[in-house]
Amino acid sequence: MKKYSFRVVGMKCEGCLKKTQAALKAVPGVKDVNIDLATGASEVEAEDFLAESELSNAVMGVGFAYLPL
Repeated sequence: MKKYSFRVVGMKCEGCLKKTQAALKAVPGVKDVNIDLATGASEVEAEDFLAESELSNAVMGVGFAYLPL
């Protein structure tokens, strides 16, 4: 398993948070998603085969910016 840490920029409400969590959880190989709405700090636990670009594509696909740490 791998852990990815990054920041999601642009979320303003609980709906934004839920939409982003759902998009990340839909990525094959993702096991756990934790996002802090106030700061955008995010952690994803995923299978080793997952490419970080799949996470960034999921975040950008719902309209937010992905900033790797």
